[in-house]
Amino acid sequence: MQVRGVPIMGDDGTIRQWVGVHTDITERKRAAELLATNEVLLRQFVQHTPAAIAMLDTEMRYMQTSERWIQDYHLAGQDIIGQSHYTIFPGVPERWKAIHQRVLAGAVERCDEDPFPRADGSIDWLQWEARPWRQAGGEIGGLIFFTQVITERKRAEAALLASEQRYRQLIDQLPMAFYTCDSAGRFTFYNEAAVTLWGSAPKLGDHIDAISWCPCDMAGQPLPTKEIPVSKCLRTGRPVRGEPIMVRRPDGSHSYVLPHPDPIFDDSGAIIGAINILVDLTDRKRAETERDEMNKQLVDASRQAGMAEVATSVLHNVGNVLNSVNVSATLVADGVRKSSVGDLARVVGLLDQHTADVGDFIGHDPQGRKLPGFLRQLSEQLARERQSALAELQSLRENVEHIKDIVAMQQNYAKVSGVTEVLQVADLVEDSLRMNAVSLTRHEVELRRDYGEVPSISVEKHKVLQILVNLIRNAKHACDDSGRTDKQITIRVSNGHESVRLAVIDNGIGIPPENLVRIFNHGFTTRKNGHGFGLHNAVLTAREMGGDLTVHSDGPGAGATFILELPLATNGSK
Repeated sequence: MQVRGVPIMGDDGTIRQWVGVHTDITERKRAAELLATNEVLLRQFVQHTPAAIAMLDTEMRYMQTSERWIQDYHLAGQDIIGQSHYTIFPGVPERWKAIHQRVLAGAVERCDEDPFPRADGSIDWLQWEARPWRQAGGEIGGLIFFTQVITERKRAEAALLASEQRYRQLIDQLPMAFYTCDSAGRFTFYNEAAVTLWGSAPKLGDHIDAISWCPCDMAGQPLPTKEIPVSKCLRTGRPVRGEPIMVRRPDGSHSYVLPHPDPIFDDSGAIIGAINILVDLTDRKRAETERDEMNKQLVDASRQAGMAEVATSVLHNVGNVLNSVNVSATLVADGVRKSSVGDLARVVGLLDQHTADVGDFIGHDPQGRKLPGFLRQLSEQLARERQSALAELQSLRENVEHIKDIVAMQQNYAKVSGVTEVLQVADLVEDSLRMNAVSLTRHEVELRRDYGEVPSISVEKHKVLQILVNLIRNAKHACDDSGRTDKQITIRVSNGHESVRLAVIDNGIGIPPENLVRIFNHGFTTRKNGHGFGLHNAVLTAREMGGDLTVHSDGPGAGATFILELPLATNGSK
């Protein structure tokens, strides 16, 4: 109850009586108490809510904040009530000032992800909302911020995204096709290998029937009535193994694959999809059927290439000798054309004219008196011509014999493979050198021999010759390509471990380290016109004979050493 008294005054100025007013303020009292209680509750709610809340006036001065705001913005120990937001956080970006002004003008602003720079240079990520608060009359009294630091969530999301990207990269790098589908058979994921296998890329959500599957037996024969393995897996809830399937591509080709579908279950044990790995067997099956034939063709091609090396060497040397034959024949022909025998015919004709007075002609005629001296000079000239012609004819004969020897040597070594003989190593090396002799001389390559005392070897002659001719020719080319004037090849014969070692050493261009591991590979060559068969065939041939072929080089410009190891003859004879 609220009581108020009003005095009533007399004419003399004295109080005559009092008029009292009694007002029942019970409801107002209750309302005031409720307002005070609500204000306390609101303050406690703001202080203890897990959200960061700040209430500011139109001058951006703090009126009230929650404890979370103090914690999130590292304001503990500071009395910020009444202070300007721009004082607490100096250097506020113009972007934020513009947001504040829009809110104070009545707008509601929010952002799900916003970077917030810290004083130490670090970045926090915020999720926030800013809205105006209004006074009793409806006018805007300031703004309220609701913020939540989501830095850890952002880090977790980034880590999850990075993990997902690594997972997808890993799956995409798998050499086998991989996909997942839901319980209705709709694609939820597939990798690049699956696209390559299928020949097309279905959309996520497409049914697996978007791919043209064709169940088949192990021989690849279609089984039209049979269920595809992944459908069987989804229907039974069990993995399916050993049931091949054919995939028809849009271009008409097909792949032969072996699927490995496994069901995927949720926590309750219900099937929610399947994961399927498709192992492509097409190339494997093709390789299995073609491997033996390809190996046979490769060996034959390599051997043919090796024989071609020998034949090329023979033809090359024969060609060089024929050059010498041509030179000798040309010299003999030129000598005959320019021979002084024509002068002899003129002398005979002159004598025929003076048959009746030869003595008087020679004794008294000026022309006849010169005849004896002329005949003497003519005799000497014809003798020289005869000697020169005989020398050239001897050279011609020797070169023809050389050609016969080269051809005979090739015929001797071009025997049926598989016939082994016990041979002296030095003789075999010399044969290979003779086949390269003219070429080595023409290219001015110095040849050195270092033959040790070694046992005999039991090998097929033509195979060893193929290897040695190839190695010597390669060494000659290496010396030529080096540009050196002191080109040199050394042939060294020495004992190995239950074997004989034949080393071909050159001081040519050398071999880079990266080529040393590839030099015996089929098709590898560094020569412009090379085919890469020779050394590959050589190493295969050496291993067929129970030996080996290795190479060493200290690098470009340091030359190279090829070492051929061959087994000893079984009788061990010298």
